[in-house]
Formats: sequence, structure tokens, C-alpha cells
Amino acid sequence: VVDGYLAGATVCLDVNANGKCDAGEASATTNASGAFTITGVKTSVATASALVAEVPSSALDSDSSAAVGSGFVLSTPAGKTVISPLTTLVRQRMLKNAGTTASAAATDVQSTIASLASTDLFADYLAMNDAKAHEAAKVVANSLKANYDNARAYANGKDQDLAIVLGEIAFAALQSQGSAPNASLPVGVEDANTLRAAVVARSTVSATQDL
Repeated sequence: VVDGYLAGATVCLDVNANGKCDAGEASATTNASGAFTITGVKTSVATASALVAEVPSSALDSDSSAAVGSGFVLSTPAGKTVISPLTTLVRQRMLKNAGTTASAAATDVQSTIASLASTDLFADYLAMNDAKAHEAAKVVANSLKANYDNARAYANGKDQDLAIVLGEIAFAALQSQGSAPNASLPVGVEDANTLRAAVVARSTVSATQDL
């Protein structure tokens, strides 16, 4: 799991596709290198399930050697093993537009966000020394952390809808910085009414799609 490498995050196979780690879903905790190993699962289940990483406020970030301070959630599409803010953007596009493949969603992100035009969104950008991708990921993570707790209060347990709303906010934050992402710049912290309206609107769309 990468933002910087995150230690102390819970990673699970989201078998029931509800966007969170439930009791009974195979999981593991990340080590200091952000690595994890999930065992006791059939390959067919592992490759068909997205990975979700629940990052608590106490998780340690290798960027700062300190706790992240605010909890947030990352994810990656089924069949992928790197979980980062960038894979989270891809997964968000897939959730928002049902039936979209990981490849198509990645292309959408690359074609829309200037700083990621030539980035392998499923790669470990720290291992590749990709400074621009790392900076872009930090911008996304900052946005997720800034809005997660407030948005979650209105989600009523609908974590997929929460992921879509938070992903949209983070997507806009990164897109607004053009080709030179800068994590030291402030990201938008949405007010409570805006977050509530966005989550309620998303839940209404989801309910309609389920009919």
C-alpha cells in the first residue's frame, strides 16, 4: 500500500463489493514497507475481488515517518496488487460508471489529468522513483484525508457511494493543479452541506441503478 509506504493499514479482498473490509473477508495488515500477504483464499476469488485498504489515523507514512493523522480508504481494481491514491482514482471511475474496465478507467484518468498522462497508474511509483506520480498521489491522499470523516457521517454505511463522492473531490483537486502537482498547496475541504448533498445525490443514483 503506497502513499508513501503505509504501515498499519488493513487490506482486504472486497468479496461482496461494498467498499469496506467486513468480518469474514480475508485480510492482512501492512508492514513498514507497505507490503501485505492475504492467505487462505482461492485464486479465483482473489483475482475477481477488488482490494480495499482501510488506513487508520495511526498508520505510519514513510514520507514523514509519522502517523497519517486522519483516516481514509484506498482501493485498487480486481487483479491488481498495488494500492495507492492513483489506483483509487481508477477504481472510483469504475464505480461511478458501472461496467467500465480497469484499463478504460485508467485511460480516462490519464487523458483527463495532465500530470498523469504518461503514468502507469498501477505501478509502485516509489520503487520507480516517479516523483511526479508520487506528488500527484499525495495531493489525492490529502484530499481524501481532508474530507473522509465528514463525508462518512452522511454515507449511512454506503461505502461505495462514499468512495465515488470522495474520489470526485480528489479528482477535481488534482486536475486543478494541471501538469505540476504540488501537495503543499491546500486542497478543497468541502463544507458539511455540500458533502451531505453530494452523498445523498450519489445514493439516489445508486438506488435507481439497483432497480
